[in-house]
Amino acid sequence: MLSACTTPAPENLQSIAGLVEQQTFDVGREVADAGLYNGVLEPIAGGQVVLRNPEYVTDQALLRVVNAQFTGKIEDLVSIITRETGYRVIADGEKPGAPIVVVLVQRDLPAIGALREAFHQAKGRAKVFIDQTSRTMTIHYRRHEASPVPHREDLEL
Repeated sequence: MLSACTTPAPENLQSIAGLVEQQTFDVGREVADAGLYNGVLEPIAGGQVVLRNPEYVTDQALLRVVNAQFTGKIEDLVSIITRETGYRVIADGEKPGAPIVVVLVQRDLPAIGALREAFHQAKGRAKVFIDQTSRTMTIHYRRHEASPVPHREDLEL
């Protein structure tokens, strides 16, 4: 009878918060690790990030963790990543009339993972070719409504 009259002990909310924090960290780490492999973050729009010399990641700079929380034009993201990795960026083709806007919310992705996710979101409107020997990233734009006259600013970033 005594147990019916007692109040339950308060729940330990600190241990629950710790568990949630640990699980959130684990999921974030798994997403970051998934960015290392082709086809994990970009299962539909495969081949939007093309590696050359060789065709797999050998340059440690591409595995460097970058701040992958970004909202803006894809060119701006590539410029940020090239600054952090020591690469240079080249534009190829005519930019589309509307900018290609990407939103990355992952934390601690390697540079190659952030690029794969961003160019997946581009839905085939742009592709990036990464030459590890010359340390260049070339953004190739595919513009369906191509203008008969190329614009000079389309070739500059």
